[in-house]
Amino acid sequence: MWRKISIVQTAVIMLGVILQLLLGNIQLAFFAFPMNVALMILVSVSAYYCRKTWVSGIAFSLAVISIWLLLSLCLGLFPIFSGYSRSWVFVLQTLLLLFVLSSVIFRRHDFMFFIAHFGMLVAVSGAFWGACDQTTEQVLLKENALFKISNKECTFIKFDKETQVAYLLTGKSDTLTAAVNHPAYYKGRDIYPQTYNAEHNVCVLLIVFQPWKWVEYAGIACILIWAILVPFKILNKRRNSYV
Repeated sequence: MWRKISIVQTAVIMLGVILQLLLGNIQLAFFAFPMNVALMILVSVSAYYCRKTWVSGIAFSLAVISIWLLLSLCLGLFPIFSGYSRSWVFVLQTLLLLFVLSSVIFRRHDFMFFIAHFGMLVAVSGAFWGACDQTTEQVLLKENALFKISNKECTFIKFDKETQVAYLLTGKSDTLTAAVNHPAYYKGRDIYPQTYNAEHNVCVLLIVFQPWKWVEYAGIACILIWAILVPFKILNKRRNSYV
């Protein structure tokens, strides 16, 4: 078993390294909708047909998840890996993770097991596939300047230097406030104040479109539900053991 796991995992990493050397970082635009949805369906169908094989076993699942978490930690902790999320090694490892999680879910039907793995699958899928459809736009504005969000006119009123909050006015005369950690949400876009130049009295707004973010939130919600239910399940097992 471990020999098979080592061979598959080594092959995935080596393939990623070779593709990285030959092609460089992945161009996310190529995998934008509908390509990402087609690949997601392909991974799910493949996982379904492999659900009764060793790839849905605990050993292979733990190995794949552990390596993916290790790569993710390197990505988050070390600045040298800042562009690593678009490397072939990380992308192929993530695809393998999604494949394994899907096959495990198709194989097992325990509710607690299902909700934990399903939550992880949905959260990772939302972040991974959604990255291909995410768009970012920077807008340089002065006070009372007009700009468009999803073809709807908005007005940049001002930027408050003390509170670090940008004030916006929508076409329906609704006032929006946007801060760095509390973006405004309008027409499916998150609006952040990125920088402010007091000398020229201009502000740069960052407009981010993340169509898959609610998928990520749904996955995180499932994981939180699992975390809340775990203590109750443990207590129930202990209670039954005393009966």
